[in-house]
Amino acid sequence: MLSRTAREFAAEISNHDWADAPYRLDRAGHRREDDTNKGSKVLTVSESEHIRTNVMWVAAQVLKHA
Repeated sequence: MLSRTAREFAAEISNHDWADAPYRLDRAGHRREDDTNKGSKVLTVSESEHIRTNVMWVAAQVLKHA
């Protein structure tokens, strides 16, 4: 059984579109039909940092809600 916080993290993470998280810094909260930046399968250092930042924002959203 997951704790309440763990369930909230899981729900929030699941709710986001992570497909282009390496290329955008918008908390993965965008609409796919608006996507314009497609990348290669190998991430650059900058793209990896974008993922880290997006994950931080999603975690912060859950913690703020809690």
